[in-house]
Amino acid sequence: MENRLRFELAWFLRSHRRKENLSLLALSEQIKETSCNYKFDVPYLSRLESGKANISEEKCAELLRFFNISMPTFTKQIYDTSYLKEVYDLLYYVCLSGEDKEHMQMMIDAHPHNAFISHLKLVQWIQKAFSHRWDEEFQDEFKMWVALEPMMMEEERVFFLCALAAYYSNQLDKTKACQYLDQAKKMNSTKYGMLVTYYEIYVWTRFNEYGNKVGLLDRCIKTFADEKNMRRYSYCLMLKAAYYMQIHYYDRAEPMYKELIEYYRSINGLYNLHVNLHNLGNLYMQQEKYDQAIDYYKEAAHYFNENDTYFDLAWCYYKNGNILQCRQTLTHAKSVQNRYPVFEQLIEWLQITLDAKYSVAALNCLLKIENNYGEEMDQSIKQFIRTQIAQHYEYHRQYDQACEYYRLANQRNVTEYDEDTPELSSDI
Repeated sequence: MENRLRFELAWFLRSHRRKENLSLLALSEQIKETSCNYKFDVPYLSRLESGKANISEEKCAELLRFFNISMPTFTKQIYDTSYLKEVYDLLYYVCLSGEDKEHMQMMIDAHPHNAFISHLKLVQWIQKAFSHRWDEEFQDEFKMWVALEPMMMEEERVFFLCALAAYYSNQLDKTKACQYLDQAKKMNSTKYGMLVTYYEIYVWTRFNEYGNKVGLLDRCIKTFADEKNMRRYSYCLMLKAAYYMQIHYYDRAEPMYKELIEYYRSINGLYNLHVNLHNLGNLYMQQEKYDQAIDYYKEAAHYFNENDTYFDLAWCYYKNGNILQCRQTLTHAKSVQNRYPVFEQLIEWLQITLDAKYSVAALNCLLKIENNYGEEMDQSIKQFIRTQIAQHYEYHRQYDQACEYYRLANQRNVTEYDEDTPELSSDI
């Protein structure tokens, strides 16, 4: 039997068993109790579910009859090229532009008993992988889709491998993320090359490793701008601005953040508006333009209450010498709903610092943060904490420790990219 029909049958058997909460043994026994002309024992059903067993069309039809589904109904769209195009277009749209999840569920509900359902369910799973909706159903189907991956159509495999790369990069599992990304790149899909390129950028920026990927990022920005794909264009522009921030090219990052702010205002994208207002506040804070930073942090806090925004706002008040506003902001920061553990600790440190700057308690708080969250922290937060530790040691004339922490604080994990030189790699 061709791979595609084996894929449909494997998915169907697995999903049916899970839905009915049946073991392979229970399913085998139920089939045996009917007038089925063929034997479907546990080892054979297991191999069918994993796509490793061949099955004749007659035998497949007999198995489907047990589920009250005819072979023509089940295979209705398997050989329909227009159907395949619809699947691929839907996958591409999900991966590069997003898809309304309610609309997706309606499409799934409209195809309960034919081959279309397995592909739509795969699209839905990929959509969840990209949008961080790792619910119970997503986790339950994870191993199933991985097992079925060799039987997927080539185009589907490209999307699926990109989804796995994105998922593992969000889990901060660099080894697996790169493993699946490399497999996707080897597929060498001309039509979907931009998809692979986009998720290559996505993965590497998750690990703060831009390097020569910035050239690919520029190409994505241009392509998405030409396609008027504002969702992905904006995301790539945000990555480019973040890169410029890391290499201190503030004059290049600033107009990008302002463009993003205007765009998200225009579409009422409040969370992304909050993020970019905060980012622009960071840009001014890093240049010690505290008054401008305060304005953007305050506006960012208006849209979403997150303790990192309030800490940054309090820090700007502190640097401006406005101790009363600093204290009030820190007090409010401790009551907000969205709290990041690192910033809870930083808020505690700043409160200690207000009363006892360069005290042992303040230093211990910073060292505790570094020890507990070192690998999880964003590069800019690491730099901030290590700079504060260095200043503490310097104040107490512990110059060796101070020098070491200044060195750590000034380490860069990104390579400057010369936009006038040719790109070093391209997978489009």
